Parts: sequence; C-alpha cells; structure tokens
Amino acid sequence: YTQKTGGTKVDENTTVTTAANHTLYAHWHLTPALAPYNVKLEMDATGVYGKRIYHHVGYSSYDNHTKETTWYACDENGDNGIPITDENGDPTYPTTPTAGVHYYYVLVTATRKDNGLQASTKSNVVCVTVTKATPKISTKPTAATLDLAKGNTLAASTLTGGVAKNYNIRSGPDEVAGRFVWKDATVTVKPPLGWRDYAVVFQPNDTANYETTETTVRVQVTCSHKF
Repeated sequence: YTQKTGGTKVDENTTVTTAANHTLYAHWHLTPALAPYNVKLEMDATGVYGKRIYHHVGYSSYDNHTKETTWYACDENGDNGIPITDENGDPTYPTTPTAGVHYYYVLVTATRKDNGLQASTKSNVVCVTVTKATPKISTKPTAATLDLAKGNTLAASTLTGGVAKNYNIRSGPDEVAGRFVWKDATVTVKPPLGWRDYAVVFQPNDTANYETTETTVRVQVTCSHKF
C-alpha cells in the first residue's frame, strides 16, 4: 500500500509513477475463521410432553478450530430466533418441549485457536409437534364413608390422597399436580348400602400440558339407624 494506513493497494499490475525512491507498506490482518459446513439438524417430528425429544446436529469443520453449538427457537421461516437457555440462563437444548408446535435451528460457530476469530453457519429449521400427556394414576384417592340414614349423594364423600404421574419423565419428579373430583355423571347419585365403585376424574393444574384422566374409587355406605 502507498500509505501506512489506508492508501492505494500495490500489486503486480500497478504502474510505478514515482521517479524516486519511495516507501510501500504491508498491511497485515488475522487469518479469518473457516465456517462449518454440511450443517444439518435432525429431531423427532412429534412427541409427548415430558418425553425426551431425539436430536442430532451433524456438521463438518476444519482443523485448528474449536466448535460450539447454540440452539434457537424461531418461527416457521427460521426468523425471530430466541436462544434457548435453562433456569440459570445458560445455553441448552429443548429436551422436553411444552405441548404445542415448535420450530428450532442451531448455529454452529467455529473459533480459530490461534487468533480467536469466529465464523458461524445456521442449520435447517425443524418442526416439532408435542401433544399433551395423559397422567397415569399410581395411587387412587380414598373416599369418605357415607351414611345411608342421611341420604347423602356421592358429592358428600370427600376424596383425599391419590397420586398421578407422568411416566414419560425419566429423570426428576414425575408426580403431576392436580386434584381428584367425582365425575359429573355420578356426583348426584345416592349410593346404596355397602360398597360401590364410582368414576373419578383427575384434573391437572397444568392444563396446557396435561389432559384429564379417569379412574374409579370404591365408596362404603353404612347406616346409623338402629332397628
């Protein structure tokens, strides 16, 4: 170059027009990073809430680079990407997405080991549809005893206890928060003396990710009349 900063580039085609000794300057720059290539994201197209979603990020890269993968949630066109983070704000990937339709892509970044320059390549966009989970009743609730002499309907029998679980969850707590209630069709029934089974519905608190589910609970009816 003709100047230490800026100036005109001099190459083999440059005509010398200065009829005197003069100084030319070499401009140095860092070697650019080489972006990863053949970047491809694969994921399960469907899933159920709580179940881990299979994924694989494939790519090719060059030596003398370190590689890092960052996940993004986006729209169907791959725009408006939002980095996926865990509860601590650290980058992560969508292991158990919520129920609904999701779009994802990954950004694979290569960093040169010798100078720290970076180059990135964006993957294809994938669509994952997650359906609501149906809890499984692991422990049925207990129904309070009714008195035939009082003529109580089933609604008077209080339900206590009971546990519903999401067995799709392989690590961490799998108990589903919610409550057990008598099914509408049976709540006005007046149970006869003895033992009978009646329908009960488990209502999850998280209705966005869980369906209701049913079971039966046995109710005992006694009589306080003395004959």
